[in-house]
Amino acid sequence: MKIINKKHLTFVYYNLIFVVLTISILLLLNNGTGNSYPINLVGISTLIAIPIIVLQYPLLILYRNWMYKTFIFYLSMLVYLFVFGMILTWNDKVGNNLAGSWSARFDAGLRLMIFGQIFGGFFGFVLVWFFNYLMAEKLIVNKK
Repeated sequence: MKIINKKHLTFVYYNLIFVVLTISILLLLNNGTGNSYPINLVGISTLIAIPIIVLQYPLLILYRNWMYKTFIFYLSMLVYLFVFGMILTWNDKVGNNLAGSWSARFDAGLRLMIFGQIFGGFFGFVLVWFFNYLMAEKLIVNKK
């Protein structure tokens, strides 16, 4: 049995492109005026998104139920936001936690999970879900 098949690679390819475009637009909208575009954040975001997208597919094909698939997409967004928050503040002080401590990183991950949903994450989630729903026959093959 192959771990990664053609459908899996197709799913990863299309979702990675769509997620990177969505992240790029959301970063541009949240960047403010007069600032340079945060290209390093797009790179970090892409590196975080790759393993999440790769690991999504085996979970998505387990059941045909779209409520289940929606739950997987939502949890994936939360994991992405948590890891992104931890990496962005790797050696920073967050709240009353010491700079570079695991408590500061965990705190930053939780904060980005909450605020990331408010400032574009939920919008991105809806776009990614809708894209996958429309492309389900091409991207997601369910086991029977």
